Amino acid sequence: MKKETLTLTANERDRLRLIHEVEKRHMTGVEAARLLQKAEKVGDIPGDKAGAKRILNDAIHETLTEVNDADFVIRYTIDDGPGPLASDQVEYFYGYIKLYPVTSDNSTFFSWGGKFESKDNNAIMEMCDPIYDALVSDMAAHFS
Repeated sequence: MKKETLTLTANERDRLRLIHEVEKRHMTGVEAARLLQKAEKVGDIPGDKAGAKRILNDAIHETLTEVNDADFVIRYTIDDGPGPLASDQVEYFYGYIKLYPVTSDNSTFFSWGGKFESKDNNAIMEMCDPIYDALVSDMAAHFS
């Protein structure tokens, strides 16, 4: 999986608001993402808290594993999904979204990436890269 990046305009006091907006969109709100038609919350943990679970498009099961406001990062796992993302095909899939301040122009660098090991790593990249490309484009449009 390639790492997706984006630079967003956000000053220091807005950076915390931005990471919470990303958390909400990542774990509960998918209205801006053209590839995601449905996000079903699983369980009682709020979508911006570690342990929150959701199912995307009735297929991809995710768990939010870390919300770190101080470092502007969220981490999650993909626990199950179709084809190469199926739990019997993947040893692990860890994803993250991290925001970095760009002090030269008071903007924010948005990085989204992951690490995984599976029976067919190329199949995961072929499936996930277009999804990440589209989601990063949608984030850019939303925050621009």
